[in-house]
Amino acid sequence: MLLCPLAAPAEAASVQASVDRNTAALGESVQLRVSASGVGDGDVDVSPIRDFKVIPRGRSTNLRVVNGTTSREIVFNYTLVPLKAGDLRIPPLAVRTPGGDYRTLRIDITVSERPQESAEDRDIFVRAEVSNDRPYAGEQLVYTFRLYRTLRITEARFQKPDFAGFTAEQIGEERSDIAVINGKRFHTTTLSYVLIPLTAGPKTIQPAVLECGVVQRDHRGGSSPFDFDSLFGRGRVDTRALRTDAIDIDVRPLPDHPEPHPFSGLVGKMDIRASLDKKDLKTGESATLTLVIEGAGNIVDAEAPAMDVPDGFKVYADAPQEEIALDPNGYFGKKTFRMALVPLEPGAYRLPPANLTYFDTGSETYVDRRTASFDLTVGEREAEEEMTVVSAPNGGNGTDKQKVAFTGRDILPIREDLSALETRRPLSIQWFLALLGIPAALFAGVGGVFLALRKGDDPAGRMARRARVSLKKAGASGIGEDVFLSCLYRGVVSAILSRSGASGESLTGAEAEMILNGQGFPPEVVQGASGLLELIESAKFGGAPLASPERERLLAETRRLVRRIS
Repeated sequence: MLLCPLAAPAEAASVQASVDRNTAALGESVQLRVSASGVGDGDVDVSPIRDFKVIPRGRSTNLRVVNGTTSREIVFNYTLVPLKAGDLRIPPLAVRTPGGDYRTLRIDITVSERPQESAEDRDIFVRAEVSNDRPYAGEQLVYTFRLYRTLRITEARFQKPDFAGFTAEQIGEERSDIAVINGKRFHTTTLSYVLIPLTAGPKTIQPAVLECGVVQRDHRGGSSPFDFDSLFGRGRVDTRALRTDAIDIDVRPLPDHPEPHPFSGLVGKMDIRASLDKKDLKTGESATLTLVIEGAGNIVDAEAPAMDVPDGFKVYADAPQEEIALDPNGYFGKKTFRMALVPLEPGAYRLPPANLTYFDTGSETYVDRRTASFDLTVGEREAEEEMTVVSAPNGGNGTDKQKVAFTGRDILPIREDLSALETRRPLSIQWFLALLGIPAALFAGVGGVFLALRKGDDPAGRMARRARVSLKKAGASGIGEDVFLSCLYRGVVSAILSRSGASGESLTGAEAEMILNGQGFPPEVVQGASGLLELIESAKFGGAPLASPERERLLAETRRLVRRIS
């Protein structure tokens, strides 16, 4: 009771949600902040949010002592990307705490359509296009996504369309280039996919979405496109969701196919050829017939042409071989089919030509291709040598008995007298103990080596070694820019992961901050590590070349940071 007057008054529990703005346009983002005071610990349920894509941005804790009263505030940060235009809402959110559940108030946000300014007037935008919006069923076309930007971006996440009604395959890796539009210079990043429509009819390729952080320009005089200060405290990163327009595709059906040869299902530009390794053979021998279909189009769907092999042959088909590649125009290459022909009867035979009927998209007609025919001469197999049969002597069914005879003695004589027994010297107690201790010593040695190797192979040690190796490789002369940036990124990520005792290949800026904050690093180190990761990703994804001084400065900053957190 004496201590009761000294107790600080308890802080009343409260939760609050707020946003940085109540109006936005499609492609822009809204920052949501949920704070909880006097609740101890808790978590926010954001699953009721349906009108926005929710991207968690971490949490922080603030402690304050005012007039002897301690208050603790937990702040949850989120980035919201609107999924549609209109009057959208953030419904009341539940904050679950050990003392019970609390709810925030509803927040209304008005989202307008994309601004009507031309794409070239913006600093960052995306476009999508197809090489042909009226293909035939089975005809390949190329879908191209392209990002245009004058600003740096970080943590890019690309969501391609699902390409419903098409087969889709990415063509190579992303490509970086420079484009000038109306006198304005843009860095471009391009991704391409080859598409083959499965059926005829109208189809829609839904929008592609690129989520990224856009580093806003520092208007205080920074001129270098890789200025560290803009990331280490002075820059501002806005989260954007860049969306292309949907593309309507009118897939035309193939015209009716005239007889007599069956349609192969191939669409594009094709050819066929055949070869036979020998034309004179004997019964029981084999000749190999090779059929090759090559061209551009849906060559991956090519099947072995039907062959009218004469009676009197056995046919053994081999597995087809593919040599198919992708280039900016789509699939091209060849498929090889081999079969072994084994004649059973002698005579003169003719192998008829193989036929291939495909649809030529250039002339929009069916085209027949055929191979040459082959004449074979099959001779009688030569008689095999007569085998000599050896029969048992006497021609009887029984066997001749032979007397068992003594043919010789063993190499070493058998000693049978008592003198063969010898008394050996007794083993001393020292030798006995030594021999007894050898297995134990071997076991202890092997166990020690195993423990040492296991200790050296723990995730923290492995990540620390990988950080050192990566920075050493980054400092080597003569390496390309992609390898240099990859080594820097791997070194920073490995150094951060070594502090948490975990393994991995990548980290976002928020994840890096969470790990380093949990390890008690000061804010300047935490922000420096997060900013450095974003900078390296921006340089690698953007494709703009690094000048030699900026490259040396980036390597020095990375080494300094890794030494600080290792």
